[in-house]
Amino acid sequence: MAVLIGLSVSVAPARALDLIAAYRSALATDTRVAALRAQVDASRERTVQARAAQQPRIGANAQLGTQYQDLHDGEPAGRYTPLGFGVSLVAPLYRPANTVVTAQTRSQADSAALQLAQAEQDLAVRTARVYFDVLEALDNLRAVRTQNRAIAEQFESARRKFAAGATTITDQQEAQARLDLGRAQEVAAANTLAVRRATLTRLVGQPVRELPTLNAGVTFQTPKPETPDAWIEAARTRNLAVRQAELLTEVSRLDVDRARYDGGPSVDVVGGAQHGRSATQSTLGTQSTTLALGLQLSLPIYSGGAIDSRVREAIALAQRSAQELEGIRRQAEQTAQELFLTLGSDLERVRALEAAEASSRIALESNLVGYRVGSRINIDVLNAQQQLYLARRDLARARYDVLVGGLALKAASGDFSAAALKAVNDLLTDLAGP
Repeated sequence: MAVLIGLSVSVAPARALDLIAAYRSALATDTRVAALRAQVDASRERTVQARAAQQPRIGANAQLGTQYQDLHDGEPAGRYTPLGFGVSLVAPLYRPANTVVTAQTRSQADSAALQLAQAEQDLAVRTARVYFDVLEALDNLRAVRTQNRAIAEQFESARRKFAAGATTITDQQEAQARLDLGRAQEVAAANTLAVRRATLTRLVGQPVRELPTLNAGVTFQTPKPETPDAWIEAARTRNLAVRQAELLTEVSRLDVDRARYDGGPSVDVVGGAQHGRSATQSTLGTQSTTLALGLQLSLPIYSGGAIDSRVREAIALAQRSAQELEGIRRQAEQTAQELFLTLGSDLERVRALEAAEASSRIALESNLVGYRVGSRINIDVLNAQQQLYLARRDLARARYDVLVGGLALKAASGDFSAAALKAVNDLLTDLAGP
């Protein structure tokens, strides 16, 4: 099966990394994906081996030795060299178990391909989450620095007013306290950014310097379909884990047929040709050729009850696989429903926080005007600045949660594709450093 996301695994330049380039790099270096690719190759070879068991087998043999003979009847003893060579043929004519094994190996190969596809899909969602964690940390650090510059200006204003006798020292002290707190927040934000950047570096296997930012004008749409039932039904039938379980359940069902066939007859075409030269004293130099062709029937008669036991075992294991399949389907349905509801909540949160950010900005501007004319005190401005910072921080987190949640929902419903990742990547714009 081809790579699920359908993207090249070439490594992008280290100085500029968008989301697709990050995924390509992660895909090229992820050890689990590499291991599963090897597993897919091995599974395909087992299918070849199973098909080979249904083909004729031809072998060759040769004998060359030394034989010493002493007849004890007055004839002289002698050492002789017999020689023989031949070919043999065994062609399965009726071996239904071999056909079952071939079908099983095909299903197992398909399951391995789906497991690889799921690993690639999971890696794409994980890369998006880590990538947007870095962008969130960048946004938070910028917001803290912007807030600290505003607090510093407010501190200077309070200091000048106190020096002029226009206000008490309390305003200056309050601004100093907020400035000290802001500096501590900036240190924590810078550390969080460094940790998350290191996590992304390990994931993609290359240094991460500049990253595109999310376009500020992005508007988010409700996922289509707009009801959870469609997503739940898609997850029940198209989820990659469900499809793997369906294939493995089919393998278990075929195990029952295989166990039954093992207790039945098998028929092979057997044949061969043998040519030899005798080298005893009485047949010295005699040559012979033997040709044979026929049918060989094999039929187990009694095996101590082992065959019937293996059939019962296979039936029990098939029933277990069917129950596990149903459990995986229910889990896929639950995951899809939870992701749909969470995404809807995140969308509402984005809209609410956008309104909160706008109103907080207006409130700050009003407080700044009021402070200049004397109708507001310094703490009012500081509180308004803090409120705007918190609104912007929470809005950034909510926007990234919507993007990753949309990808996760598509993955859970079996609708993930290169187009889904590209659509998110297209929302990024303007390279920005730390």
